[in-house]
Amino acid sequence: MALYLPLTLGFGLVCLQLALVFFAYLSVLNASRDVGRWVAVHPHTLDATTTATIRSRLPSGLNSGALAITISPSCTALVNNKCTNRPVGARMAVTMNYDLSPHLFLPTSFRLGDMTVGLPTTLPAYTLNMAVEPS
Repeated sequence: MALYLPLTLGFGLVCLQLALVFFAYLSVLNASRDVGRWVAVHPHTLDATTTATIRSRLPSGLNSGALAITISPSCTALVNNKCTNRPVGARMAVTMNYDLSPHLFLPTSFRLGDMTVGLPTTLPAYTLNMAVEPS
């Protein structure tokens, strides 16, 4: 019991940590699809307004402060209530980066003898490409 309990507890905690990371990953994927669709339908919205709207609609499992949203081509000013960088049919990309630090409760690196195992602290950037739709 003294040998297996620490191993079982450690394995259980690692599984729980990876489940939280995977849940955050799936939430970011779903949020980026929603963001890409929203921007494709509402292309004539300033990026600051779009980002604020997106942050207010994030799933409850995501921390809005840990999320970085990049929309390309950017829209920083409107001309006649239109964004000149986003004509109908233009290709646009939404990239989301997420910092996992709020979800991590285990140390990010483990050392077992000479071997060191590290956990990522950020998710890989996820980019969604869409075309601007007529509004």
